[in-house]
Amino acid sequence: MTTNRTSSLAAVLRIILRHFVTARSDTVYRIPDLYDEGVLGQLSRRQNLARGIAGVTQSSLPDGANFVLDIGAGTGILSIELAKGKLTAVAMDVLQTPLDKLMAKTLQDRLDSRVQAIRADMNRPFPFGSGIFDAVTSLRANRYIECFSDFLAETLRVLKPGGVMVLPIFVIDSISWRRRSGKSILQETTSRALRRVIITAGFQIDENLSRRYLQLIRRESEEADVPFYYRPTVLVARKPAISCSPDPPLPLTFRSFRSYCPVFWAWSRSGSMLIAVALWRAAVPGMQQSSW
Repeated sequence: MTTNRTSSLAAVLRIILRHFVTARSDTVYRIPDLYDEGVLGQLSRRQNLARGIAGVTQSSLPDGANFVLDIGAGTGILSIELAKGKLTAVAMDVLQTPLDKLMAKTLQDRLDSRVQAIRADMNRPFPFGSGIFDAVTSLRANRYIECFSDFLAETLRVLKPGGVMVLPIFVIDSISWRRRSGKSILQETTSRALRRVIITAGFQIDENLSRRYLQLIRRESEEADVPFYYRPTVLVARKPAISCSPDPPLPLTFRSFRSYCPVFWAWSRSGSMLIAVALWRAAVPGMQQSSW
């Protein structure tokens, strides 16, 4: 019995090391029983995390909006919570085995009409049309993003005008994200730095909704709270409903510039001689226009 416990503990430690530090967690995802409902899920209380992110997503949507993309869905722990909240979720993941487990769970819970599984790579163009989702979220897939700017561009494209992106950011993912990112150690991973990148991409940060997660876990601590090391900072960013770009400036032609700057016009026509003549005319009152 002691030997079995020791070997189990060693296996758990190896999984955690791969999962949190080296970003080599494909093995974990290919064996779904080890993840959401296994040892890692119990240690981090992933079920509570999924409830919290689903709650923020649901409260960020206006009445009648219910179509959500769950990126890096894995075994669908977040997609199922979204479906329980009467939302329709599209679960996207690059691995088929976790998606198969997800669909089996949706059949068992009679949620299959609200969840659709799509196998696709989030580091490639998303296999969806533009402007079709009310919300885009992810439980903890940001550490696998190779180019965050491209990811944001695709997210912005598939969102409807006024749609929201709900992005949890984890301190424990800093190392693994940098290992996976094309920017390596230069990858921004703090919420402050990512906030700037998100705004630059064209989103608007909703500060009130971004605080909703902390409010939710305080109110529903037993069902939504997670260990301190696994508690994310949640950014809720909205795609502008209407493009509010300022009117383009009038083209600066030679004729328009001449009307604003007669001195430049004079210099461009006759150089310093014409400027000198103009100054002389101003100094001698009563000179007739015909004297030019």
